[in-house]
Amino acid sequence: EANKIPAQAAQIHVHLQRQAGRREIEDEFKSGEPQLVWDQHPFAEADRIQGELECLDITPVLWQEEQCPARIEVYPPSPQEADDLAATLRHQVAEWLPAEDFDVSVDSLPDADWLEFWRHSFHAERVTPRILVKPTWEEAGPDAPECIIEVDPGLTFGSGHHPTTRQCLRWLDALSATHRGRAVLDLGCGSGILSIAAAKLGYAPVVALDHDPLAVEKTLEHAESNGVGGRIHAFAADVTALDRNVSGDIVIANILACVLLEGAVPIAGTVSHAPDAVLFLCGITPEQVPAVTEAFAAEGFLVVETVDEGEWTHLRMARTLPLEGCHPTRPAQRP
Repeated sequence: EANKIPAQAAQIHVHLQRQAGRREIEDEFKSGEPQLVWDQHPFAEADRIQGELECLDITPVLWQEEQCPARIEVYPPSPQEADDLAATLRHQVAEWLPAEDFDVSVDSLPDADWLEFWRHSFHAERVTPRILVKPTWEEAGPDAPECIIEVDPGLTFGSGHHPTTRQCLRWLDALSATHRGRAVLDLGCGSGILSIAAAKLGYAPVVALDHDPLAVEKTLEHAESNGVGGRIHAFAADVTALDRNVSGDIVIANILACVLLEGAVPIAGTVSHAPDAVLFLCGITPEQVPAVTEAFAAEGFLVVETVDEGEWTHLRMARTLPLEGCHPTRPAQRP
């Protein structure tokens, strides 16, 4: 029953469409399950609009299926709020796209088994040779790595497949050789994947926070189910107005650029003054890099490494120049 959505729940599709229009597909779904409407917009642009909506405290869901375009959906709490939210979306998206390139529609969700849907759409991913993120219904296999993170996807919380999350996992894995046993602070923890990985890789203590109490609840729930419940401390807090004394030798800010800019001062203040302390900034698009870099440079940070992955840029920063033999670099763009 926990995986059922009542039929009266409202669903808002934000159709981002090209001149080719949109197409409707039913692929590998049983009769009576929801028909999915996919747009013709590139995924990267839809991803960017999702981020813009999140900066407005609107929580969209971005759907992506391999070899299919993307779709944005918003789930209001009740049908009564659907029309007001749809009007807000029409007004807001019109500031980013020509009117003829998008449409907002309101529908009622059928009574659907979403667990069955996720089984079709979500699969295990080997992020690094040592890290595997997978749902509970898939086996790790005979060559299972030492760090397995089990998280089932949901409509609100992260599944670990986003490029920004993957890069944070890669950095955590790479730094574990030199920073094992050091403090990690996960700002904007979402489903808790990064905190769980940090604990399993030997970092300690691990502290996670998110502005959404439900995200904190999910982080603690996932930490428990992954066997690290006693090693992760999580609480609700706004990273732009931190009123608690928290810090880390590795601080992960996998959050949107608008939040990074607004919270540059308190976020920078959470990084310890250890000479090898690092700050991960993700959730940034290439055009946002100069503003984000400038904001954190004003707090005494410089870019140690930049990784480009599709429409996202990931920054690893430090308070001081890198250690001898380690120079700021901009690697080749990832495929």
